[in-house]
Amino acid sequence: MGCSPIKAKELLAKAGFKYNSQGQLLDSQGNFVQFTLMTSYSNKIIETIAVQIKQDLSTIGISVDLNIVNFSLFLDKILNSFDWECRLGTINFTVEPNDIASLFLPEGSFHVYNQEPQKGQTPITGREVADWERKIGDLYLQAVEEFDEVKRKAIYAEAQRIGQEYLPYIYLTQPLTMAAVRNYIQGINYSALRGVFWNIYELKLGEQK
Repeated sequence: MGCSPIKAKELLAKAGFKYNSQGQLLDSQGNFVQFTLMTSYSNKIIETIAVQIKQDLSTIGISVDLNIVNFSLFLDKILNSFDWECRLGTINFTVEPNDIASLFLPEGSFHVYNQEPQKGQTPITGREVADWERKIGDLYLQAVEEFDEVKRKAIYAEAQRIGQEYLPYIYLTQPLTMAAVRNYIQGINYSALRGVFWNIYELKLGEQK
């Protein structure tokens, strides 16, 4: 995890949490801190990470109940019934940041941390969009209309800054990747996040050897 158990306990104490004699974490009202973490059987690596999260959080007194379901039920709970507390899954990023705008737009179909009912679903009474949530969505709308690369980068950077402050998603891992490229392709600037073709518009064909 991101910090040591000792540091985590210090931060929790500053936030008003406390421990009972059994080392279980309690909130300011004396309630046990526990939640259900849902993931699917579709990815063994994700399953392993879920077990590791459960083990790590137990060291600071937080109880995590694992709910590992098949992938179709996983999607149904996220997108239809909204029957989940915390979920662990994957997000596939592409070269174009706005390809995942539906994750961050409050009206997006995959805006799962405050899902708006989609067509045919029952409206949610009392659903409210937070100011920071709306701001991230507005930034994505602004970025898709901006053609200046420097300005677009600044807009997305601000969206990421707000996301890291409020943490609708907690990003855990990025897989290592490897690629082989012909030696006559010039301009390769490999990125572990985007691979070979993130700057495809800069690549050139040189003399074949």
